[in-house]
Amino acid sequence: MIKDLISTMSAKEKHKEKAKALAKVKLTKLDKYDIESISEENGLLKVIVKGQGKRNPFFFKNPPIMVPDGDDFKEDHEEALKQILLQTLSLKNV
Repeated sequence: MIKDLISTMSAKEKHKEKAKALAKVKLTKLDKYDIESISEENGLLKVIVKGQGKRNPFFFKNPPIMVPDGDDFKEDHEEALKQILLQTLSLKNV
């Protein structure tokens, strides 16, 4: 699990490792959006989303890797990525 690996890293290293982990998620569609690419770039998570005929790059610093699981949290990279994308897309009107 990534959370165990990053526990002793600096903040910058943690951000990069979390971005690398989420960049491995295989996601091509989310609701009405096409996900063109997911990558780690200079310590940031970069996601290119296509909506309404436009390509929109989104960058996330220190993306979450944990999601709610009842009264606790669990590490789930795909679900964490879906959640941050849906939250961002709802604000951006893509």
